[in-house]
Amino acid sequence: MIRMGDTHVLCTASLEERVPPFLKGGGQGWVTAEYGMLPRATTTRMRREASVGKQGGRTIEIQRL
Repeated sequence: MIRMGDTHVLCTASLEERVPPFLKGGGQGWVTAEYGMLPRATTTRMRREASVGKQGGRTIEIQRL
């Protein structure tokens, strides 16, 4: 999506057939983004670390770098 020097940023998206409770039945959609999205190597994504209450192994490894 964007390239600056040797840094390349790619983006993926996941689609879910649900919305937050306050939007149910309103015929509206919901878009959100987060750094902690699971790479599109699998069909499901991990829950946000903030909602689980602890950091995952991937985040810890990234912080070590």
